[in-house]
Order: sequence, then structure tokens, then C-alpha cells
Amino acid sequence: MDMRVAKNIRLREGWNLQLIFQAFDLTNKTNFGSNFHNTNTSGSLMKPEGFINPSSSFTPRAFSGEFGARFTF
Repeated sequence: MDMRVAKNIRLREGWNLQLIFQAFDLTNKTNFGSNFHNTNTSGSLMKPEGFINPSSSFTPRAFSGEFGARFTF
């Protein structure tokens, strides 16, 4: 889940300042998708497969955010 919050500030006629904060992976939960080990005879049933290794197709991301500003005239 991502979120963006913005605040518009009017400085003068035709001048606007927008302050922005964006948050990515707001819940800080890794999305494994459907990449799970499904063999019920192994000890690794329903554990993520190929996670954090060179052959994996995705890398887990933790919460990150950024601030920004936009000036329009």
C-alpha cells in the first residue's frame, strides 16, 4: 500500500507552493506473491521459494518515503 499527502500553499496571485510526502510499502509487509513451495512431503511446505537469492525474480522492500516540493507560477 502506497500513500501520498500534499499540502498546497498559495503565496501570491498565481504563485503556489505544494509540499509533498510519499510513502511506499506503508504496511512494511513483504509480498511473496504465488512463489511458494507446494510439495507436502518436504519440510518446507508453504515457505517462500527463491526469496532473497540471485535467482529470485523480486527483492523484498521495506517501508520508504520521500519529501518533495513543487513551485508553480
